[in-house]
Amino acid sequence: MARAACAGGHPMGKSSGDRRPIQGCGVRVTLQPDPPAPGEGTPTVSLSAAPGRPIRGARLEVRGDMAHGAMEPVLGQAGSGDSQGHYQEA
Repeated sequence: MARAACAGGHPMGKSSGDRRPIQGCGVRVTLQPDPPAPGEGTPTVSLSAAPGRPIRGARLEVRGDMAHGAMEPVLGQAGSGDSQGHYQEA
């Protein structure tokens, strides 16, 4: 299961405490290798604004977790992204 959301904050990247959902934000997650296999993989998160414009300069936090509790969560932050709105772990 994947869960994603887009929220806007302070335009200068400062914490405003006011995070509102961005209407029409598109989030797509792909994995390499595809299909997934045991071991390490690389997720790529693609962000777009309606109608399909890439979102650049976003700050992404990524969490990999298992529902059964036998695995510690894997936390990471994505790099600055490319011109097409694709982000990978930094």
